[in-house]
Amino acid sequence: MDHVFLDYNYYMNKIKKGFSLIEVMVVITLIGILSTIAIPAYQTHVVKTRLAELIAISNILKIKITRYYVINSTYPTSISSLGYASSTDLTSTYLQEISMNANNGWAPNGGYFQLHINSTAVIYNNTFDGKVIYLGFRVIENVMTFACGNFPSIPANSLEDKYMPPGCNEDLDVFHGNGL
Repeated sequence: MDHVFLDYNYYMNKIKKGFSLIEVMVVITLIGILSTIAIPAYQTHVVKTRLAELIAISNILKIKITRYYVINSTYPTSISSLGYASSTDLTSTYLQEISMNANNGWAPNGGYFQLHINSTAVIYNNTFDGKVIYLGFRVIENVMTFACGNFPSIPANSLEDKYMPPGCNEDLDVFHGNGL
């Protein structure tokens, strides 16, 4: 009798292995929901990380601007005044060129660099043709101060806020005292 009972339990356990259709559908639904949230967030993170290369280049410019200001007691007026032959001397995978705007009718409020994103840089089907990250500079209480971000007053070529690299999200209209 014991032998038949053991065989019956063994047989029933073999039949119940596996997942029901409802369990499989719940798991697939959860994977779908997570992927619709996670994949775009991951892609945005990758874009920010790759464009952070521009921030590393801007750190070089910060040192040169500060040095220029200490030596000359005035803001630099061009990229060549910082020791570069042309606006393409500091190019990289994601940087096409650097242009500069200083003394644009608001010299007491400093100036800014435009870091032009390379038009061939395509990251996850996002093209950045004509997009710019701004690096503003000015002296506040005898200290050279920098800000990285966008000019809301120039929205056409500003990089979208969601793609701005970490630490580069300031309103440069406010930083420069609405001097545009």
